[in-house]
Amino acid sequence: MSRVGLIYYTGLFLLLVFLQVFLFDKIHLFGYATPMLSVYFIIKLPVGDSHRIANMFLTALLGLTIDLFGGVLGVNMLACVLVNFVRPWLLDRFVTEDIHNNYTPSTYDMGKSLFLQFAFVMVLLHHATVYIVEACSLFDFWGLIFRITGSVVVTMLLVAAMENFRFDPGK
Repeated sequence: MSRVGLIYYTGLFLLLVFLQVFLFDKIHLFGYATPMLSVYFIIKLPVGDSHRIANMFLTALLGLTIDLFGGVLGVNMLACVLVNFVRPWLLDRFVTEDIHNNYTPSTYDMGKSLFLQFAFVMVLLHHATVYIVEACSLFDFWGLIFRITGSVVVTMLLVAAMENFRFDPGK
């Protein structure tokens, strides 16, 4: 990874953790929707065999950091690691071209529609994992569905807004 890429990912990590802990965790729109923009970091990590171990470590660190500040140990870490684990398989389904070692998912490379579909699946998986593990039951099924749906919608709006900044460290 280049020096610019390292600075970009470090800055993105710190920015998203800061926003998640001090802003988004305090927002509960209509009592259901809580944005979790930290998943955007996982979406934007570079792809390739040389990055797999580093990506897994970074996503575990991301989830652990958010859990430590949020007082809920393990929930975000589990969701982040799970999303990162299925990410290569999902990218194979959404990207039609051959992925090189430093490929970074973006609207520039994938197109807006495919990128948003890919991001939607990752955000949905992340949020469903967080809320189902937090609830530890399906007792309030419709409340759980509303929390997941509302949070996914708000987070996807933020992901689309973040993606419009168009900085790609690999280019």
